[in-house]
Parts: sequence; structure tokens; C-alpha cells
Amino acid sequence: MTLRLRFILSFCLLSAAAIYYLYDFIHTEIRPQYLETVEESLNDTANILASIAGQPLGLEILAKSMQEARERRLLALIYGFRKEKVELDLYLTDEHGRIRYDSSSRATGQDYSSWNDVLLTLRGRYGARSSLIDPAKADSGALFVAAPLQKEGRITGSLTVVKPKYSVDVLVDRARSKIIAGIALTLIALFAFTLLFSVWVTRPIGKLTGYVEALARGEDARLPATKAPEMRALGQAFEKMRRELEGKQYVEQTLRTLTHELRSPLSGLVANLELLDQAVRPEDRHHLLQNARRDCERLQSLCEHVLLLAALENRDSLASPEIVSLPDIARRAIDQAGPGHTITLKAAAEATQIRAYPVLLEQAILSLIKNAKDFSPTTSSIEVEIAAAPDRWNVIVRDEGTGILTSALPHVFERFYSTERPGGGRSTGLGLAIVREVARLHGGTVQITNRGDKSGTIASISIPR
Repeated sequence: MTLRLRFILSFCLLSAAAIYYLYDFIHTEIRPQYLETVEESLNDTANILASIAGQPLGLEILAKSMQEARERRLLALIYGFRKEKVELDLYLTDEHGRIRYDSSSRATGQDYSSWNDVLLTLRGRYGARSSLIDPAKADSGALFVAAPLQKEGRITGSLTVVKPKYSVDVLVDRARSKIIAGIALTLIALFAFTLLFSVWVTRPIGKLTGYVEALARGEDARLPATKAPEMRALGQAFEKMRRELEGKQYVEQTLRTLTHELRSPLSGLVANLELLDQAVRPEDRHHLLQNARRDCERLQSLCEHVLLLAALENRDSLASPEIVSLPDIARRAIDQAGPGHTITLKAAAEATQIRAYPVLLEQAILSLIKNAKDFSPTTSSIEVEIAAAPDRWNVIVRDEGTGILTSALPHVFERFYSTERPGGGRSTGLGLAIVREVARLHGGTVQITNRGDKSGTIASISIPR
């Protein structure tokens, strides 16, 4: 299960719990609270009307007022609820609980002494009840709140105010609708927030996952940038682990390959020295010494190249590049290449100054020229060209040699990879690897392809201006 899906499921579970709680609150708390508020108001109303009814001619005044009030047409808009008529009834009883007056004219003369509102009020206690006005109608519920009629400190009857519950239910339904709408909007907002939050959290994780998977495939992946400090710390930990693992793997692989590469010249050197201990002719001694010297030179070159490559691979950028002339660097590389081939330099007419590390760049161009010489007849020519591109300079070395096998082209930049020269022998296999690292440190690239117009190869270093 993905982390994003877990966020969404957690949101759904929390939302379901919240909806259940609110639904239960609406059905068990809101309506009783409304009824309690109405009951409190009815209690005040009942006591005020009981005080009026206890006055001389109070009942007649009250009955006339109720009749006029019921004939009124109201234009009240209460919290969105339109009220058009008075929906309050009342009845009075004597001290025995018999109805003396009923504003609805339904119960006049009946005995109500057993109903709680009348019974408790006549006993000097708070009297109220919730009952159906018409037992045959389930929706005719009403609140009955009574107050005592008093004369000279003695209870002489009761007055009950009757409020139908359906008017309260209208307000409850409106409150329920508003709450449900609020819940729906809140859920939508929370869902959007959860979705955005899950994307915000999982997107950096997805980038880190892609970065790690790219490393597992052996690709040269870059650590993705993220603003989240936790994700950034995690990415830096991955990067540190990658470097440590690559360093360990590099050392192991280099040692294995270096051991293999050192074995051949060392074996030849030991064999030549053993033959020199024997009685040999002077001309043979000279030949053995030449072989031994060649093996020593190869060992020395191999060690120097390994040290240089290790130094380059452990750097991310150049410390203090200089502004140098690219043609001057190419000329110095041509001068060091030595005799044996005709090497020409073709430079662009415009200024070719770049910011570079001249010693490294000269070494890289020299390596390309030496490779061209090794695979080309001494009678052939080698061309070094400095060509301009919109945002970079290209140093191109063309030869007229045997070219490179198609199967070998993907491996030419690998460490210790070399192919046999036309005249026999192999190089250290580190020259082109060094060229690639020099190009990388300058922010450029290197490429080698076979020529299409004739035999030979084209090697080019591309360096930003």
C-alpha cells in the first residue's frame, strides 16, 4: 500500500468517525437543546399570563387577547423561517384540575388533574409535559408548561401554555441542513488538504525513489532537490551512502584490474632479468635490457595514470580555472606528441579563450593525439581542429587509421579497457577514462566515432564557452 493511499484511507476513517459523531449529535443533542430553550421561554410566558389571569377580569382580558392574536397575520422572518400566525395555545384549570378555559376550545370542562403539568403545579411544584395534542396524529406533539394561579398565597388553579413541536422541528431541520452542508464543505476541504498534503509528502519520496532506482540501474543520477529538510537530509544520507559504496566498489574493482594489468609487465620484467643473469651474447643482452626498460616504462605510466584518474574522479569541479587560449593548449599537446606523423592544427578565426585548467586540458588533447598515432600509419596525417558552436568549443582530432571495432566503441572510456595496436601491444587503458574526467570537470563531454568519409576515427572534446 502506497503512502499516499494510506493518507487517503486514514482521512476516510477519520471522516467516517467524525460524520458518525456529528450525525449522532444532531439526532440526540440538537433537538432536545432546542426544546429545552423553548421550554424555558414557555415557563416565563406561563408565569406572566398566570399573573394576568389572576387579576380581576384577567381571564376575560386573556381570552379576548388570545382571540385577537390568533386572528393576526404575521410577517416575521426568524433565521430564514417565515412565521405567519400565532401557534401558542393555553388553558386554565381550577384548583381541582378541571378546565375553565381552553383557547383551542377542545378541552373545556374536562378533568386534567392527572396530567403532569396540572397535577404538579397544583401541588406547588414545577409542572410540564410533552404529549400528543391529538393521539391519532403522531406529528401532533407539543410542549405543555404550567404556572400556578395564586390568590392570597394560595394556589387556586393552573395556567398551561401549549407550544406545538412542529414549529421547533422546522428550526431543527434548518439547523440540521446547515450543519450537514458545513460538514460536506469541511470534508471537501479536508480531502483537498489531505490530497495536497499527501502529494507534498510523497512527491519528494517519489523523487528519491527514482534517484535510488536510477543508481541501481547504474545510471549517473543526480540527487533531486527538495525544500523539505527531512527529505533533504534523507537524500543527503542516500548520496553519502552511494559515494561510500561507489568508493568501495571503485577501490575493489581498480585493485583487481590493476593487479591484472601489473602482472603482465612484471612477468616480462622478471623474465628479462632472469635471462640477463645467464651468459648471453651482447646483442641479446641489449635486446633484454630494451624489453626490461619498456616494461618499467609501462609500469611507471600505469601508476601515473591510476593516480591521475583517482585524483580527477574524486573532484566535483575545478578549484581555480584560468582564462587560457585553446589553440595554444592544442599546440603544446601537438609538440609533446613527438615525430612520426603529420599533425596539422585548424583553429577558428574568432577568439578562442576559455576558462579551464590548462595542464589537464593539454593532457586530454595529447591522449587523443597519441591514440590517433597508435592506430594510424606513420605516413598518414592527423588533423586537430578547434571548431566553434553557439555555446561551446569543440576540439576535434581526426586520424586515418584502422578505426575502432563497432563492438569496442561502447567500452572505450572504461578503465583499463584497451584494444591491441596495429603494431602489437596495448596501452594502460586509462587514457580515454582520464579524457572523460577532464571533460566532465570542465562541464563538457567527449565522444569517439568512426569516420564516414574514410577509414579512421573522430574524437572530440566539447567544452562550454
